[in-house]
Amino acid sequence: MPDPLFELPKETIIAGRYKLLKTLGQGGFGITYRAYDMHEACSVVLKECFPVGICMRDPESGGIRPVHRKLEERYLHAMNDMRKETKTLSGIRHKHIVNILDIIWGNGSVFYVMPWLSGGTLREMIDAQPTSITAEQSIDWLRKLLGALRYLHDRGIIHRDIKPANIMFDEQGEPILIDFGAALNRPERTTDTTTTQGAFSRSYAAPEQITGKGHVGPWTDIYSLSATWYELLTGKQPEEADGRLMRDDLQPLAENNVRFPYPIELLAVLRQNMALRPAERCQSVDQWVQCWEDGTLPKLTTISKKTSRNAWLVGGALVALGVGVALLAWKNLKTEDSPLREGVQPAVNEATSHLVNRVRTAARIDELERTCNEYLRKNEELVAEQQKRMEELLARFRNEADKVATHEDADRLSTRFEDERSALSRAFLQERKALADRFTKAHNQFPTSSAVIRKSVRVESVNEEVLLPALCQEIADEGAMRVANVYSDFALRGGKCDETALRAYSKILKEMSEKAL
Repeated sequence: MPDPLFELPKETIIAGRYKLLKTLGQGGFGITYRAYDMHEACSVVLKECFPVGICMRDPESGGIRPVHRKLEERYLHAMNDMRKETKTLSGIRHKHIVNILDIIWGNGSVFYVMPWLSGGTLREMIDAQPTSITAEQSIDWLRKLLGALRYLHDRGIIHRDIKPANIMFDEQGEPILIDFGAALNRPERTTDTTTTQGAFSRSYAAPEQITGKGHVGPWTDIYSLSATWYELLTGKQPEEADGRLMRDDLQPLAENNVRFPYPIELLAVLRQNMALRPAERCQSVDQWVQCWEDGTLPKLTTISKKTSRNAWLVGGALVALGVGVALLAWKNLKTEDSPLREGVQPAVNEATSHLVNRVRTAARIDELERTCNEYLRKNEELVAEQQKRMEELLARFRNEADKVATHEDADRLSTRFEDERSALSRAFLQERKALADRFTKAHNQFPTSSAVIRKSVRVESVNEEVLLPALCQEIADEGAMRVANVYSDFALRGGKCDETALRAYSKILKEMSEKAL
């Protein structure tokens, strides 16, 4: 009977074809495994849809299900969205975009299968051998990845999580764009974002993603790819976009700031593509390439009528997230000699802290933390008690095994103690399930969705109104992660306890059998 683990256990067979070899990682929306394709006799990668905080591994079936009834609608929505989007992505055929080889529905989730790439990631290259990457090589990679982005954008697909770890290399050293988790898990099929829209890495994410206010489009991926190349050139991870508003220290990419010579035209457009306002960036890959070739910068663009209404919201949300400065101060704060720069920070921090405290109170996050810690302690006590029972059983088994003289005696003793050990294991599993059920009932009493939390918070200013949705989502996610960690502890500690006892039992059984023979 499977434990309620996040990951499926090693050796699990998916669809009668893919044997799981190793868990590679877990993100906000999925678990990635390395697997062996028994039909084609080759390594592949499987990604299982597993929205953190929404679902858990069912201890009975090994499939996934909503953590509780209140999240069932969000869970079904995520699965339905995945069903639609995987059909789109399965038709992608581009030499610099990872292919989806197979899509498997089952266990309450979906798996999509991709080829295994042996060349490692750009993240690993930057960390290990940054000086070995030549200017010519990196420019070639960039051109190829721009071609991949153009292909995606022409089909209405925004990647939403471009970063060094999501650029891999095949055996020939060709760059491959991977991991469409954020693209697959957007909550709706429009380009308007919400704060629940996919998982992304903040250091490379555009402001419209971080704030959840604005218009996501090709310019969003353009920001992320430019931020990735900023780190490749300078060796420094870019500051998160919301943190840059109070004091934007991002410098022009002059030649003396990069690791190797680059065309000055490219350096200029890379820096411009990291502008905080979407309209100041290149709006398409074609425009990026044109600016690069012509040595020009993108002209200010009006993305849409809706964008003009949301322009102050993007700025306001960044102000609020960067600690809540009013929109009218934004222009002054961006000026190096602004008289507002030195005096505004303490008051802003105090105002933001006040809102954070009110949201945390509405979410009862501290009370939820105490509840989670209580059940972690109960699980620790349960595991310790089971270990004590097993040790007592094994001590008796070892004492009687020393007296065994014949094979028949060894067989009878082995059968009796195997029955006792199995009974203890079954009882322990029932106790663990009962503990998990009590914990589920306990944490279901807390508000878990950002929408519910928002209804309990009264806003006191325009800045708070702008900040509130993203802040509620962040604190809701914090609560969901605390709950998920408890379920993980239930599974991991209990499984280790069983495994340790079984190894000790097997060792005594082997010694007894050898003596009897």
